[in-house]
Amino acid sequence: MGAEFLEAKVGGFLSQLLEREERESEMASHLVAPLFQAENSPLVIVQFNMFECGGLAIGISITHRIADAFTIGTFINAWATACRIGSEKVHCRPSFQLGSLFPPKEILPSSSGTAPGTDIKIIRRRFVFDGHTLSKLKALARGGDSEQLVKHHPSRVEVVTALIWMALIRVAQARHGHLRPSLLGLTFNMRGKTAMTTPDYSCGNFVNWANAQFMPDDEIKMELHHFVNRVHDAIGTTTHDCAKASNSDDIYSMVSSKAREVGEALGEGNVDTYMFSCWCRFPWYEADFGWENPLG
Repeated sequence: MGAEFLEAKVGGFLSQLLEREERESEMASHLVAPLFQAENSPLVIVQFNMFECGGLAIGISITHRIADAFTIGTFINAWATACRIGSEKVHCRPSFQLGSLFPPKEILPSSSGTAPGTDIKIIRRRFVFDGHTLSKLKALARGGDSEQLVKHHPSRVEVVTALIWMALIRVAQARHGHLRPSLLGLTFNMRGKTAMTTPDYSCGNFVNWANAQFMPDDEIKMELHHFVNRVHDAIGTTTHDCAKASNSDDIYSMVSSKAREVGEALGEGNVDTYMFSCWCRFPWYEADFGWENPLG
């Protein structure tokens, strides 16, 4: 437990990594030390990588047991600001009061399985949607007859999430020979969205789920705008539920209900469950350690 800081020399140039279209290259995988979920594993690993050309890359691994994406972004930007102009100038000062506001409770039964190891096969794919493509998808999502028009101006997150979910449902249909029930779980940052006051830069796991369902009898509603509406309605429902939560018991009840819905779907062999997260608008490219903003 605790934190580890590693320094590594990379046999190559930073440009070799940046010029590749596929960033999840073999070189990139060595820039971040693996973080295993064993009891004695560190909670945070920072790896400082020095390239032959003088370029630098910082790899950071933080266990999800103590941090969500907002926490990681706050930590990185506070650290970068402290390095650049001093810790007294840090405006996004992390707060760790969530633990006192929400004493530990068991939301779902603990898994009896072992921690995942290195033998698990993980497939990664990177799909890029530029501004023009996103505009076309939004226009497509607003298509259809007067009764099927999407009910709002869809966001890029809603459109891309709906498109991928729709494609995954079609893939499952091709594999099994028929449409199957499906549940989409989209992580939802609750900071600033509840009736309960919490510090602006609360660190920890303060997330909920926006869950959307698809049933096989919805086959006639398989166009993009149908899925955009499902995603939008799920986000709207979760936003409304969060706005009514005024104390820790309300939030526990709400989160446990959403998490239980996901857990039950995962436990059923006939329901395809897809978990999505969105890192849009997180300040990943604002972390200036004194070398200017990082390259994307």
